[in-house]
Amino acid sequence: MKIKITGFLVIIAIWISFPFFEIKYFETNSSYHIVYHYFLLPILIVSTLGAIILYAKYLKKLNTPTNSKTKRTLQNIFTITFLALIFSGILCGLTVSTIITTNAYLEPQKAITINEPVTKYNTDRTKWGRLRHYINFKNPTNNLQIRLEVYRKYHVGEKFTKDMKIGKWGQLYSIE
Repeated sequence: MKIKITGFLVIIAIWISFPFFEIKYFETNSSYHIVYHYFLLPILIVSTLGAIILYAKYLKKLNTPTNSKTKRTLQNIFTITFLALIFSGILCGLTVSTIITTNAYLEPQKAITINEPVTKYNTDRTKWGRLRHYINFKNPTNNLQIRLEVYRKYHVGEKFTKDMKIGKWGQLYSIE
């Protein structure tokens, strides 16, 4: 049973991380917007139901016995809430990853050349010390601002030139 669970968690980790290793440039903010606008309520419902079922079927018997009804109720509520939050995070990650991957690999695709000045540049350091570079520029197709992770430092006003594609979900990406 432990091997099945570990294998399942490894598959989930690979699925979530796939676009971050395979697709070089992609929009993340629009993916998050799609998830929170269209998928958040179903994710919360499925996560809560899954947490209740998992807790009632497998985990409740692992609680330490107590005579206090209040303590037992609080234990149940806390555990189910915590499980639902974990499941929601995993399902949100799977959904974002699926949106980014299907955007890049499903038809229709439209090629576009971006040749726009950088309107904003900022960096962020991950908890492992990796420096990430982000730029903002105007989308030439709809004039909306796009925030994109890039792999080098840019200056505001510098031209960002890249052959990219607009994928199935209408998001810019580039595999190269």
